Amino acid sequence: QSVSLLFSGQFSDQIDNQVANGGSFANALAGVAVVQNGSAPGTGQWEWFDGATWNSIGAASDSAAPIFSAGTAIRFNPAPEYSGAAPTLTVHLIDASASLAGPNGTTVDISAPSATGGTTAYSTGTVVLGTEITPVNDAPTIAELDTDTVIYVEQSPSPLLDDGTDALVGDIDSANFDGGSLTVQITTGLQPGEDAIAISTAGVVSVSGLTVSV
Repeated sequence: QSVSLLFSGQFSDQIDNQVANGGSFANALAGVAVVQNGSAPGTGQWEWFDGATWNSIGAASDSAAPIFSAGTAIRFNPAPEYSGAAPTLTVHLIDASASLAGPNGTTVDISAPSATGGTTAYSTGTVVLGTEITPVNDAPTIAELDTDTVIYVEQSPSPLLDDGTDALVGDIDSANFDGGSLTVQITTGLQPGEDAIAISTAGVVSVSGLTVSV
């Protein structure tokens, strides 16, 4: 979303609306100056769009606050598999009483008490932007099994389908698959009453009813 859509609800310059007294008009929102960026590798990055590429907003402080115009799109790009509250972005609002100090990403020093509020273009207070990242389900994975070939001779002991006993089953959403389900089926060549698939309880695997424990 654009800076304008994200912050217009927090912006007002009515104190400058003195038209009734023959004075000035209220100014529009021109942009924001970012003074705190909570982005981190483990959670994700706040980014801005230059018309072709999304760029990290980067470090921000009162003495080196990157500015972005009202029409610039801003987003939070979460780290892989991150969900929950995003780190926040803290900004001063900028009105259109003066031109922006430069193109998007230009840094300004607004650390002095006189640099914000009053007759400056920068708001006295700050606005904090946050968002919530909704988790999505990721399919479980099985490795070291899809290339195994098992040959069964009739009347012989049942072979393990994991030929190399090195199959790896994982699910980034669940450390222990609690509540999950496992489906194994013979897709071609099934001989009803003769062919069957069973779970080996050798080692650390146990079966109780429909519950498989490892």
